[in-house]
Amino acid sequence: GLGEILADTLPEEAEYRPVVAAGSYDIDGEILIRSRTYNGEAGFHVVTPLVTEGGVTVLVNRGWVPLEFNQPPVGSALPPADRTQVTGTIRGSQVAPSLGPRDPSDGDLERMYWVDIPRIQQQSPHTLAPVYLELVSQVPGQAGSWPVPVPAGELSEGSHLAYAIQWFAFTLIGLVGYTALLRRSKPRRGGVGESAGDL
Repeated sequence: GLGEILADTLPEEAEYRPVVAAGSYDIDGEILIRSRTYNGEAGFHVVTPLVTEGGVTVLVNRGWVPLEFNQPPVGSALPPADRTQVTGTIRGSQVAPSLGPRDPSDGDLERMYWVDIPRIQQQSPHTLAPVYLELVSQVPGQAGSWPVPVPAGELSEGSHLAYAIQWFAFTLIGLVGYTALLRRSKPRRGGVGESAGDL
């Protein structure tokens, strides 16, 4: 179970390992993770605390919902109300890249850009595990069609790297464009030959 893994293993070494945890979801602590896509459509990932029977509370990324479901807890994607057995993949807390969007450092946030566990801990009444789970399956299952489980590998560091590269590219384009604009606006000093050619 999750408790044994956290007791025996550093969170970095536990990442990507499958684990089973049982407990009850706390929908009051649910948050939405912005800028997530599914089949090319923008939306959110729904992250809900699972208060386990072993006393550990772990955040569970339960999957994707479309943009119109922008208020947690998402009524159309409520988790099972009773004891739930969750099978998931262990993931480490996310850190915003140096370039890219950042979450405010204070206040109670309903929507965030990252599953930043220390930031979420600031507004949670639970003591959160230092890792979160990507939902693979749960018993009982989801009642409706939302949220859509995140395909394996979709939350890789590559997606965060893509965000960082995108922001870096925007910055680079801006700097190159600004430099080119400065060069164009400098007065040209023409020599005698150039002046003669203009006659």
